[in-house]
Amino acid sequence: MKLQIEMSEGFYLCSDCHWYHENIIKYCNRPFKNAEEMNEVMFNNWQETISPEDKVIYLGDWVIGSDKKYAIAQVLHDELNGKKLFIQGNHDEQLHKHTTIKTIKGTIEVKYKGLNILLCHEPIWDFDHDLQVCGHIHNNEVNNQLKWNMFNAGMEMTNYTPVHIDDVIQTIKDRGHLIGMNSSSFLRETI
Repeated sequence: MKLQIEMSEGFYLCSDCHWYHENIIKYCNRPFKNAEEMNEVMFNNWQETISPEDKVIYLGDWVIGSDKKYAIAQVLHDELNGKKLFIQGNHDEQLHKHTTIKTIKGTIEVKYKGLNILLCHEPIWDFDHDLQVCGHIHNNEVNNQLKWNMFNAGMEMTNYTPVHIDDVIQTIKDRGHLIGMNSSSFLRETI
């Protein structure tokens, strides 16, 4: 499924919180002693960054684990600030069973500031949008293979904090200048 939306105001993005997932600390070398500390840091960062009225597009993998953890997923969703829209990640199949969180299976195409932005859980290598924001790959070696106009919004890559789309655009614009992409329509039309 592909959802197409037009956004006239900014929004936030993030992916791969993996709330309550103890092993993600080891797998991705997250700088926390346990899941409780990780959850606290991510929760506080989210609340300090996102207001109740802000829009947040979450790019997948909210919670991993037992039925009890999925029940907590609903509490987290309800307590965290922002108006949230979820893309289903590869670990989110159980959200429908245990929560009222609705997810989009597939991608979201956003028109924002004249740009066509592709939002997805897993990187899509063949795309014709101005930029793509994805998750799924955490901080592994696949990050080195991302095209210059792809941004990984996984929590390890954004200091465990949701990132504003304008900051993503600026990062991509700076990358483009570094590799000599000054003539692209993307760089001419953005902030």
